[in-house]
Amino acid sequence: MIERETAGALDEQLHQVEERLGRLLASGWRQARGEAAELRADADALAEAGLVEVASRLVAVAEAQDAATALRTIALAVNACRLLRMRLGADEVPAGWLPLAAPKGKSRAELDRLLPVARLRLADHDVWACAWANRSQWLLLEPPFPDEAAEAVAPVETTAGLFGRPRHQIGQALGGTPEPSFWLRRRVTGSLRWLARYPLGADGEVAYCALDDAAWEGETDAPDQVTEGFRRALSIDKVVEGYPLTSAGGNLCARKLQRDDPASYAWLDDTAAAVLAQAPDKQAWAIVWVAGGLIAPVARIVPGQSGRPARLIHLVPGAPAAILSSPG
Repeated sequence: MIERETAGALDEQLHQVEERLGRLLASGWRQARGEAAELRADADALAEAGLVEVASRLVAVAEAQDAATALRTIALAVNACRLLRMRLGADEVPAGWLPLAAPKGKSRAELDRLLPVARLRLADHDVWACAWANRSQWLLLEPPFPDEAAEAVAPVETTAGLFGRPRHQIGQALGGTPEPSFWLRRRVTGSLRWLARYPLGADGEVAYCALDDAAWEGETDAPDQVTEGFRRALSIDKVVEGYPLTSAGGNLCARKLQRDDPASYAWLDDTAAAVLAQAPDKQAWAIVWVAGGLIAPVARIVPGQSGRPARLIHLVPGAPAAILSSPG
């Protein structure tokens, strides 16, 4: 007999794998290849539970190099999952079957680590753009915490901001500069759950995920030294073109964008281009995702100078700027 609790947990895990395989079929191979690679983690979990043959079917999907091979391997993997789920509900263990272990949860070392970069507008709601510390990727995240999460804010500069600097100086004199925001500073951990995939330009795409069991990483956890260096350089106006955001690689980096040339960039939402158009200068520093010839703006950044802190401006209409550093 298989313990009822173990059978239930395995059934749920197999059902999630079936859903992921179904999304692969619905997405089309070009959009689905990134999602297919994530099946390796599911395969490892099933192999640990003793479902080695099913795990091998998932690995075959992840290793498919073309659409025809993918279709065949997905069909075999889906059938394997469905047949096994039918057996899990049986009262008798078939002859020759070995005992199964309950699926293991992720250990702390296996948790997904994300660095929140900025807010972006997706359809009719806001999401977090994050650097995926475990991989050289970025993704869109369903906000894992309520909007009340502490976030230091600063006035947003616009082309009409003639009195922005005096107002800021008065604010400093009255109340001081707020503490730096969690953006580009604190990582969040949890278990990623794929939700959808969105196109960027003609050939790009970005995953949209939720984060289960989300928690802020502890203050004692070692920070990413590249990210720390980026924040320091930005605070003293020493950031340079192509400066990487994290140690995972240079795909997320600093670039100067042309305010009046939005057609050169890949936008997740048209409203983000409108926010960039409000930059006071024709060239604006920004954090972008670069892949081949694609440049996707993620946030506008304002270096610190003349006693003013570095700031991050979300490409979301009406969103306040976030303080990134103490005044340089």
